[in-house]
Amino acid sequence: MTKGNFINTPQGFFHYYVLGESENQIHFCHGNSLSAGTYLPFLEKLCSHDLKIYATDIRGHGFSTKENTSQVKNWDIFIKDLAQIVSSITKPPVIGIGHSIGGYFTYAAAALYPHLFSKLILLDPIIFPLKIVWLSALIRKIGLAGRLSLPRMTRGKKFEFNSREEALANYSQKGMFKSWKPEYVQAYVNTAIEKDTATTWELCCNPEFEAQIYECVPFNTWQHANHINVPVMVVRGERSDLFYRQAGIRLTKKIKNCTFIELKKLGHFLMMEDPDKTIDSILPFIQN
Repeated sequence: MTKGNFINTPQGFFHYYVLGESENQIHFCHGNSLSAGTYLPFLEKLCSHDLKIYATDIRGHGFSTKENTSQVKNWDIFIKDLAQIVSSITKPPVIGIGHSIGGYFTYAAAALYPHLFSKLILLDPIIFPLKIVWLSALIRKIGLAGRLSLPRMTRGKKFEFNSREEALANYSQKGMFKSWKPEYVQAYVNTAIEKDTATTWELCCNPEFEAQIYECVPFNTWQHANHINVPVMVVRGERSDLFYRQAGIRLTKKIKNCTFIELKKLGHFLMMEDPDKTIDSILPFIQN
Protein backbone atom coordinates (compact mmCIF):
# COMPACT_ATOMS: atom_id res chain seq x y z
CA MET A 1 0.00 0.00 0.00
CA THR A 2 1.18 3.55 -0.73
CA LYS A 3 2.87 5.06 2.32
CA GLY A 4 1.49 8.23 3.88
CA ASN A 5 3.36 11.35 4.95
CA PHE A 6 2.67 14.22 7.36
CA ILE A 7 3.39 17.94 7.12
CA ASN A 8 3.01 20.64 9.77
CA THR A 9 1.73 23.97 8.44
CA PRO A 10 0.44 27.18 10.05
CA GLN A 11 -3.02 25.73 9.37
CA GLY A 12 -2.30 22.49 11.28
CA PHE A 13 -0.87 19.06 10.44
CA PHE A 14 -1.98 17.22 7.32
CA HIS A 15 -1.58 13.68 6.04
CA TYR A 16 -0.90 13.07 2.37
CA TYR A 17 0.20 10.43 -0.13
CA VAL A 18 2.76 10.77 -2.90
CA LEU A 19 2.44 8.50 -5.94
CA GLY A 20 4.87 8.35 -8.85
CA GLU A 21 8.23 9.97 -9.59
CA SER A 22 7.48 12.17 -12.60
CA GLU A 23 8.11 15.91 -12.93
CA ASN A 24 4.48 16.23 -14.08
CA GLN A 25 2.79 17.07 -10.79
CA ILE A 26 -0.86 16.81 -9.76
CA HIS A 27 -2.59 17.64 -6.50
CA PHE A 28 -5.77 15.68 -5.76
CA CYS A 29 -8.47 16.79 -3.30
CA HIS A 30 -11.12 14.30 -2.13
CA GLY A 31 -14.82 14.50 -1.27
CA ASN A 32 -16.64 15.08 2.02
CA SER A 33 -16.63 12.18 4.54
CA LEU A 34 -14.05 10.21 2.52
CA SER A 35 -10.23 10.27 2.59
CA ALA A 36 -7.42 10.61 0.09
CA GLY A 37 -6.74 6.91 0.65
CA THR A 38 -10.21 5.99 -0.56
CA TYR A 39 -9.09 7.01 -4.05
CA LEU A 40 -5.75 5.19 -4.04
CA PRO A 41 -6.79 2.47 -6.54
CA PHE A 42 -7.77 5.24 -8.98
CA LEU A 43 -4.72 7.40 -8.29
CA GLU A 44 -2.31 4.46 -8.62
CA LYS A 45 -3.70 3.77 -12.10
CA LEU A 46 -3.55 7.44 -13.05
CA CYS A 47 0.04 7.99 -11.88
CA SER A 48 1.26 5.15 -14.11
CA HIS A 49 0.93 7.62 -17.02
CA ASP A 50 4.17 9.44 -16.13
CA LEU A 51 2.59 11.54 -13.37
CA LYS A 52 3.42 12.41 -9.78
CA ILE A 53 0.32 12.77 -7.63
CA TYR A 54 -0.01 14.36 -4.20
CA ALA A 55 -3.28 13.48 -2.44
CA THR A 56 -4.12 15.11 0.88
CA ASP A 57 -6.60 14.26 3.62
CA ILE A 58 -8.57 17.46 4.18
CA ARG A 59 -9.15 18.84 7.68
CA GLY A 60 -11.24 16.52 9.84
CA HIS A 61 -10.80 13.60 7.44
CA GLY A 62 -8.45 10.64 7.20
CA PHE A 63 -5.38 11.15 9.36
CA SER A 64 -5.21 14.97 9.15
CA THR A 65 -5.84 17.46 11.95
CA LYS A 66 -9.24 17.61 13.62
CA GLU A 67 -8.65 21.10 15.00
CA ASN A 68 -11.37 23.68 14.32
CA THR A 69 -13.91 21.03 13.35
CA SER A 70 -16.42 21.42 16.19
CA GLN A 71 -18.31 24.27 14.52
CA VAL A 72 -18.15 24.84 10.76
CA LYS A 73 -19.56 28.18 9.59
CA ASN A 74 -18.24 28.21 6.01
CA TRP A 75 -15.80 26.47 3.67
CA ASP A 76 -13.09 29.16 3.80
CA ILE A 77 -10.78 27.24 6.12
CA PHE A 78 -10.63 24.28 3.70
CA ILE A 79 -9.65 26.56 0.82
CA LYS A 80 -6.90 28.17 2.92
CA ASP A 81 -5.72 24.70 3.96
CA LEU A 82 -5.53 23.61 0.33
CA ALA A 83 -3.49 26.66 -0.67
CA GLN A 84 -1.07 26.10 2.20
CA ILE A 85 -0.68 22.40 1.43
CA VAL A 86 -0.15 22.79 -2.32
CA SER A 87 2.42 25.54 -1.68
CA SER A 88 4.23 23.38 0.88
CA ILE A 89 4.42 19.92 -0.69
CA THR A 90 4.42 20.57 -4.46
CA LYS A 91 6.21 22.89 -6.88
CA PRO A 92 3.42 25.17 -8.18
CA PRO A 93 1.92 25.60 -10.61
CA VAL A 94 0.60 22.02 -10.72
CA ILE A 95 -2.49 20.40 -12.17
CA GLY A 96 -5.32 20.50 -9.65
CA ILE A 97 -7.84 17.66 -9.61
CA GLY A 98 -10.75 17.60 -7.20
CA HIS A 99 -13.77 15.36 -6.73
CA SER A 100 -17.08 16.44 -5.22
CA ILE A 101 -16.45 19.03 -2.49
CA GLY A 102 -12.74 18.70 -3.27
CA GLY A 103 -13.61 19.93 -6.75
CA TYR A 104 -15.15 23.06 -5.26
CA PHE A 105 -12.16 23.66 -2.97
CA THR A 106 -9.78 23.31 -5.94
CA TYR A 107 -11.94 25.61 -8.10
CA ALA A 108 -12.10 28.30 -5.38
CA ALA A 109 -8.38 28.03 -4.57
CA ALA A 110 -7.52 28.51 -8.25
CA ALA A 111 -9.45 31.79 -8.24
CA LEU A 112 -8.08 33.08 -4.94
CA TYR A 113 -4.49 31.81 -5.34
CA PRO A 114 -3.85 31.90 -9.10
CA HIS A 115 -0.19 30.87 -8.80
CA LEU A 116 -1.07 27.38 -7.56
CA PHE A 117 -2.47 25.63 -10.62
CA SER A 118 -1.67 25.30 -14.33
CA LYS A 119 -4.88 23.39 -15.14
CA LEU A 120 -7.97 22.19 -13.29
CA ILE A 121 -9.96 18.98 -13.57
CA LEU A 122 -13.21 19.13 -11.61
CA LEU A 123 -14.80 15.70 -11.22
CA ASP A 124 -18.50 16.05 -10.39
CA PRO A 125 -17.75 19.12 -8.24
CA ILE A 126 -20.14 20.53 -5.65
CA ILE A 127 -20.95 23.64 -7.67
CA PHE A 128 -24.69 24.09 -7.61
CA PRO A 129 -26.91 26.02 -10.04
CA LEU A 130 -27.81 29.53 -8.86
CA LYS A 131 -31.34 28.54 -7.84
CA ILE A 132 -30.03 25.91 -5.42
CA VAL A 133 -27.40 28.29 -4.02
CA TRP A 134 -30.10 30.91 -3.35
CA LEU A 135 -32.44 28.31 -1.83
CA SER A 136 -29.65 27.03 0.44
CA ALA A 137 -28.93 30.59 1.55
CA LEU A 138 -32.59 31.15 2.41
CA ILE A 139 -32.84 27.87 4.32
CA ARG A 140 -29.77 28.75 6.38
CA LYS A 141 -31.05 32.27 7.06
CA ILE A 142 -34.30 30.98 8.54
CA GLY A 143 -32.48 28.30 10.55
CA LEU A 144 -33.74 25.19 8.79
CA ALA A 145 -30.47 23.83 7.35
CA GLY A 146 -30.40 20.96 9.86
CA ARG A 147 -33.75 19.71 8.59
CA LEU A 148 -32.48 19.03 5.07
CA SER A 149 -32.41 15.32 4.29
CA LEU A 150 -28.66 14.96 3.67
CA PRO A 151 -27.45 16.56 6.95
CA ARG A 152 -30.23 14.81 8.89
CA MET A 153 -29.36 11.38 7.47
CA THR A 154 -25.64 12.03 7.99
CA ARG A 155 -26.10 12.74 11.70
CA GLY A 156 -27.96 9.47 12.09
CA LYS A 157 -25.48 7.15 10.40
CA LYS A 158 -23.48 4.46 12.20
CA PHE A 159 -20.27 5.93 13.59
CA GLU A 160 -18.59 3.15 15.61
CA PHE A 161 -17.64 -0.44 14.81
CA ASN A 162 -16.06 -3.34 16.65
CA SER A 163 -13.60 -3.97 13.81
CA ARG A 164 -12.74 -2.92 10.28
CA GLU A 165 -14.26 -6.20 9.14
CA GLU A 166 -17.58 -5.18 10.67
CA ALA A 167 -17.34 -1.80 8.95
CA LEU A 168 -16.62 -3.45 5.59
CA ALA A 169 -19.64 -5.71 5.97
CA ASN A 170 -21.77 -2.72 6.96
CA TYR A 171 -20.86 -0.68 3.88
CA SER A 172 -20.51 -3.28 1.12
CA GLN A 173 -23.33 -3.06 -1.42
CA LYS A 174 -25.18 -0.42 0.61
CA GLY A 175 -26.04 3.23 0.07
CA MET A 176 -23.49 5.24 -1.88
CA PHE A 177 -21.11 2.26 -1.83
CA LYS A 178 -23.47 0.09 -3.87
CA SER A 179 -22.05 1.31 -7.19
CA TRP A 180 -18.38 1.19 -6.06
CA LYS A 181 -15.92 -1.47 -7.11
CA PRO A 182 -14.96 -3.60 -4.06
CA GLU A 183 -11.37 -2.34 -3.87
CA TYR A 184 -12.62 1.20 -3.26
CA VAL A 185 -14.88 0.15 -0.39
CA GLN A 186 -11.88 -1.66 1.10
CA ALA A 187 -9.69 1.42 0.60
CA TYR A 188 -12.31 3.53 2.40
CA VAL A 189 -12.41 1.15 5.35
CA ASN A 190 -8.60 1.06 5.47
CA THR A 191 -8.11 4.84 5.47
CA ALA A 192 -11.32 6.56 6.64
CA ILE A 193 -11.81 4.54 9.85
CA GLU A 194 -9.45 4.65 12.83
CA LYS A 195 -9.09 2.85 16.14
CA ASP A 196 -10.65 4.86 18.97
CA THR A 197 -10.20 2.47 21.91
CA ALA A 198 -8.86 -1.03 22.39
CA THR A 199 -12.17 -2.44 21.17
CA THR A 200 -13.75 0.31 19.07
CA TRP A 201 -13.17 1.70 15.58
CA GLU A 202 -14.80 4.92 14.43
CA LEU A 203 -15.11 7.08 11.32
CA CYS A 204 -12.25 9.55 10.94
CA CYS A 205 -14.77 12.15 9.76
CA ASN A 206 -17.29 12.70 12.54
CA PRO A 207 -20.85 12.66 11.14
CA GLU A 208 -21.67 15.93 12.92
CA PHE A 209 -18.72 17.61 11.18
CA GLU A 210 -19.72 16.08 7.84
CA ALA A 211 -23.29 17.33 8.27
CA GLN A 212 -22.14 20.86 9.13
CA ILE A 213 -20.11 20.95 5.91
CA TYR A 214 -23.23 20.05 3.92
CA GLU A 215 -25.10 22.88 5.64
CA CYS A 216 -22.54 25.53 4.64
CA VAL A 217 -22.95 25.75 0.85
CA PRO A 218 -21.18 29.05 -0.04
CA PHE A 219 -23.30 32.00 -1.14
CA ASN A 220 -20.47 33.17 -3.41
CA THR A 221 -20.06 29.93 -5.38
CA TRP A 222 -20.18 31.55 -8.80
CA GLN A 223 -18.05 34.63 -8.22
CA HIS A 224 -14.89 32.51 -8.45
CA ALA A 225 -15.52 31.47 -12.07
CA ASN A 226 -14.65 34.91 -13.44
CA HIS A 227 -11.24 34.80 -11.76
CA ILE A 228 -9.98 31.50 -13.17
CA ASN A 229 -7.53 31.99 -16.02
CA VAL A 230 -6.18 28.47 -16.57
CA PRO A 231 -7.65 25.66 -18.72
CA VAL A 232 -10.43 23.80 -16.95
CA MET A 233 -12.05 20.44 -17.63
CA VAL A 234 -15.34 19.65 -15.89
CA VAL A 235 -16.52 16.04 -15.81
CA ARG A 236 -20.02 15.00 -14.75
CA GLY A 237 -21.35 11.52 -14.17
CA GLU A 238 -24.50 11.33 -16.30
CA ARG A 239 -26.47 9.87 -13.37
CA SER A 240 -25.09 12.25 -10.75
CA ASP A 241 -27.64 13.68 -8.33
CA LEU A 242 -25.20 16.22 -6.85
CA PHE A 243 -23.72 18.02 -9.86
CA TYR A 244 -26.24 19.31 -12.37
CA ARG A 245 -25.82 19.57 -16.14
CA GLN A 246 -26.87 23.23 -16.12
CA ALA A 247 -24.06 24.03 -13.68
CA GLY A 248 -21.52 22.36 -15.97
CA ILE A 249 -22.79 24.31 -18.97
CA ARG A 250 -22.73 27.56 -17.01
CA LEU A 251 -19.10 26.98 -16.04
CA THR A 252 -18.15 26.83 -19.73
CA LYS A 253 -19.75 30.25 -20.20
CA LYS A 254 -18.16 31.83 -17.13
CA ILE A 255 -14.62 30.43 -17.45
CA LYS A 256 -12.67 31.47 -20.55
CA ASN A 257 -11.10 28.10 -21.37
CA CYS A 258 -13.45 25.45 -20.01
CA THR A 259 -14.57 22.08 -21.38
CA PHE A 260 -17.55 20.15 -20.02
CA ILE A 261 -18.22 16.46 -20.63
CA GLU A 262 -20.56 13.82 -19.23
CA LEU A 263 -19.67 10.17 -18.72
CA LYS A 264 -22.50 7.85 -19.67
CA LYS A 265 -24.01 5.46 -17.11
CA LEU A 266 -21.88 6.84 -14.24
CA GLY A 267 -22.97 8.68 -11.12
CA HIS A 268 -21.36 11.07 -8.64
CA PHE A 269 -18.66 8.54 -7.68
CA LEU A 270 -17.52 8.08 -11.26
CA MET A 271 -13.92 7.05 -10.51
CA MET A 272 -15.06 4.40 -8.01
CA GLU A 273 -17.57 3.08 -10.53
CA ASP A 274 -15.38 3.01 -13.65
CA PRO A 275 -11.82 4.24 -13.05
CA ASP A 276 -10.63 3.30 -16.54
CA LYS A 277 -13.34 5.32 -18.27
CA THR A 278 -12.64 8.26 -15.96
CA ILE A 279 -8.91 8.14 -16.65
CA ASP A 280 -9.45 7.79 -20.40
CA SER A 281 -11.63 10.90 -20.34
CA ILE A 282 -9.15 13.16 -18.51
CA LEU A 283 -5.75 11.87 -19.66
CA PRO A 284 -5.64 13.74 -23.01
CA PHE A 285 -6.36 17.00 -21.16
CA ILE A 286 -3.59 16.26 -18.65
CA GLN A 287 -1.05 15.36 -21.32
CA ASN A 288 -1.89 18.16 -23.78
